[in-house]
Amino acid sequence: DADQVLTTNGSGSLSWAAAGGGKILQVQGPVVSDTEYEITSSTYSDTDLTDTITPAASSSKILVAFCLKTKADTNNYVYMGIKVIRTVGGSDTTVLHDDSYHLHSVSAHVNISYRRTFHVIDSPSTTSECTYKLQVARPAGAGSLAGPYLNGPASATYVGEENSSITLMEIGA
Repeated sequence: DADQVLTTNGSGSLSWAAAGGGKILQVQGPVVSDTEYEITSSTYSDTDLTDTITPAASSSKILVAFCLKTKADTNNYVYMGIKVIRTVGGSDTTVLHDDSYHLHSVSAHVNISYRRTFHVIDSPSTTSECTYKLQVARPAGAGSLAGPYLNGPASATYVGEENSSITLMEIGA
């Protein structure tokens, strides 16, 4: 529905909410990553896609936008899990958790590139500094999965690939 937006309740669950008018008060980023990760574990680990914003009002919402470039080298399927974590005053809150970012290749050693964007609207309810970071894992599947990256798995070099990035925007109430 054009009059609704996808939002989070602070525990990582997503729901639709009525769209409201607000002004963009500030933009942080984009922070661009050219770091490569070979993702082989189902345990979530930090990436260098992280940025900080300090809301001007506790009623502000933060639009967190990630652009991820990933590559799969597999003859089956592999899932990439992503988490967006907000840290305020040393306390972490998951604002997005998705284990179903599915990558698929039809034959062995065929590198399939994917470029995806993820957006989440968070309500941190604070005027303290908020740090947002992306964590990644491989919850299911077999094969080599690389992302967010510039040059793919450590065993290969891919020239001319785009970078991954994060941008934060404060939206006034």
